[in-house]
Amino acid sequence: MKVAHWTFFNGSGLANMAAEMAEAEKPFGVDVVICDTQKPATWAAGMDADIHVVHSHVPDAISFDKTKKLVDVQHGSPEHTFELSVTQGLYGNYGASDSFAVTGFLLKRADAVVSMWERQAYLLESMTRAKVYTVPMGVDTKFWMPVPKQKLLSGKPSVLTGENSHTCKWPVDIMFTWGKIAEQLHDARLHAINVPHDQHKWWFPLAYMTNTMYSAYMSAFRCGKNQLRDFFCAADYYYSPVEYGDHNRVSLEAAACGTKVISYRGNQWAHYWITEGDQRIQVQEMLAILKGETKPREVPKVPDITETAEAMLKVYEEVLRK
Repeated sequence: MKVAHWTFFNGSGLANMAAEMAEAEKPFGVDVVICDTQKPATWAAGMDADIHVVHSHVPDAISFDKTKKLVDVQHGSPEHTFELSVTQGLYGNYGASDSFAVTGFLLKRADAVVSMWERQAYLLESMTRAKVYTVPMGVDTKFWMPVPKQKLLSGKPSVLTGENSHTCKWPVDIMFTWGKIAEQLHDARLHAINVPHDQHKWWFPLAYMTNTMYSAYMSAFRCGKNQLRDFFCAADYYYSPVEYGDHNRVSLEAAACGTKVISYRGNQWAHYWITEGDQRIQVQEMLAILKGETKPREVPKVPDITETAEAMLKVYEEVLRK
């Protein structure tokens, strides 16, 4: 069986997950190639694949060839994909990206649809006639694991957050609430990294206006893998603001490193849940967590990337049997 994974390489979680999924399939004896959708020179290697795994999009020659078997991996939530299409359509230039149109086409065209979230799979099932499979989102647990603390982050306790500032996971709530939290926990410190340069015009004034900046460290700093693991292991908590309480790679990597994860209700690998919505309630719930008054949840073991590969191989085999 030959499998071609089609993805762009833009440094996003989607791109990283696609590459790791492809690499994890190789030890199972599968002929795997990775094609960069933004570099046509890479396409020839994947055109004759038995299975085409679509992470972002595929060339039109594959899209419209009904003999090609397509497995569509939905990385973004349907809600966020829809929101991006609307905002880019309203405020973008002519020919602005329309991710929801691509999603709609793939949901009609695919022989199988894959999601890594049961909640999102429930929504996708109402949008496609293809079978929707839920597979575990695995990470490389041989790398993402507890290591000796290289350097402690300041703060008692220290809270780390470092998501891409897409609206589906931007840290707007913690920017409004941290100043109130710090009023009662004078030694606590928030460490907010990966705040994009082109958004500093808004994030930094907000942090100053809410007194968050008085007890926080904020920057556009982005870590390499080794340093990010050190950050996870040095932090007391990782704050994951992904909407609807969906899990993501970063929160799973943090949990695999032994860091206590805080998320909205829903992320089964988060040790603490806070209530999405009223920030006054969030302040009280965060204070109870950071003071040690809230008992951590029992969480399952973080899936390994090999578990993702095994689940994907079962999807491919079922598609080829049709």
